[in-house]
Amino acid sequence: MDERNQIFGLSEENRVQQRSDNKEHNFTNLNSYKEIFPIVVKTLKTLENAHHHTYQSLIDESRKVSAEILSKLAEGYNKYHPEEKAKNYSQARTNISKLQSNLNILHALQIIENVQDIIQEYNEKMKSLNGLIKSMEIK
Repeated sequence: MDERNQIFGLSEENRVQQRSDNKEHNFTNLNSYKEIFPIVVKTLKTLENAHHHTYQSLIDESRKVSAEILSKLAEGYNKYHPEEKAKNYSQARTNISKLQSNLNILHALQIIENVQDIIQEYNEKMKSLNGLIKSMEIK
């Protein structure tokens, strides 16, 4: 054991266990992240071949907002204070709403098809996200 670990009483086994625990406790284990991730992938695949000269900026924004949903969940997970966590999780929820609106517009313009299932999936997962936000606000 080196001097620092002797001071803190950490054996090699404890240090290995701590490293192992740190790898397992990350944002990808957050239930909301795990639930929303496949829907974001499905959304991006739906938008993959969407092109329109007039509405390309809306398509591009939809792609960006899709990825930002997961980014905000990851950022929130890694914040220390519950208020900061709740703020990022709320921004993820806002991005879901923005994306749903964009998908509806793109569908109405006949640029993409079959978005109602995706929108419904986001609605269902937003319930658990709302619970996560509420739990942060209580702390």
